[in-house]
Amino acid sequence: MFIMKNLLKFAASAVLIFSISAITYAQQGPGRGRNSMDPKEFAERQTNHMKESLELTDDQLPKVEALNLKYAEKMNEARVEADGDRKAMRDSMRAMISEKDEELKKILTADQWIKFEEIRKERMQNRGSGRRRGI
Repeated sequence: MFIMKNLLKFAASAVLIFSISAITYAQQGPGRGRNSMDPKEFAERQTNHMKESLELTDDQLPKVEALNLKYAEKMNEARVEADGDRKAMRDSMRAMISEKDEELKKILTADQWIKFEEIRKERMQNRGSGRRRGI
């Protein structure tokens, strides 16, 4: 009898935890996360991070914003076109990032570019730890 009672409590607890997790996940809904974010919203967030961390000038800001929007839209199209083919998407994204970097180098100062690379490197190192900051 005692074992049955504990087993029933355990099962009820498991169901409760699962239900709370499912509800929390469902409340996130569409439009959450980097991959499903609107390209314009993604570009704005990226530009704001860059503005703060790289101390962009008033002259640089609209150029960086336009560049971020251009590539956010391109990357969104690539996600759609890849249709779940992760390798194709990854290859396409890498090529676009290289293109964007070449254009970004022309906008940023040498010191800003170095800082950008440092932030990117740090972000890549922290990727698995759940801490996503920077550019």
